[in-house]
Amino acid sequence: MKAPDVSTEIRDTIQNWFRTNTFTPSWLPKSWRHPAVAYGVACIVQVVAILLTLGVLQLFPDFSFRGAIILLGVILVALTVGGAPGLLASLVGTLLLDVFLIPPPFSFALKKGSDLVTVVFYLLVCLATNLAASSAERRNALRNEV
Repeated sequence: MKAPDVSTEIRDTIQNWFRTNTFTPSWLPKSWRHPAVAYGVACIVQVVAILLTLGVLQLFPDFSFRGAIILLGVILVALTVGGAPGLLASLVGTLLLDVFLIPPPFSFALKKGSDLVTVVFYLLVCLATNLAASSAERRNALRNEV
C-alpha cells in the first residue's frame, strides 16, 4: 500500500479552503455567480479604494489613516464574497498601499525599515480582519441554512 503524498494532501486542503471560503451573493444574476467573479470583485474594490484614498488625500493632505479605505474594502469583500477573495483583497490592497501611498510614490521600493514594518503590519491587520469578517459571515450563512 502506497503512503499518501503529503504535497497532494496539502494542495487538496488549500483548494478545499478556497472553495469553502468563496461564494457569490444570491442577489447576483446566475450568469455572474462564478467564483472568478468574486476574485474580480476583490481586485476592483481595492482599485476603487485606492482611488478614493488618493481623492481624500487631495482634499485633506494631512489625512493620517491612509489605509482606512483599503481596510474597509477588505472587510466589504470578506463579508460579501468570502474569505478567500478577502485574502486576495488584502494582498492587492497592501500592494497598492505600498505603490501609491508609501514614498516614493509609484514604486515598490521601501526606503526605510519602518516602511517595511508598516507594510507587514498593515498586511497582518488586513488578514486578521478578513478572517474575522469571513468567519462571522460563514457563521451567519450556516445559521440561515438551519
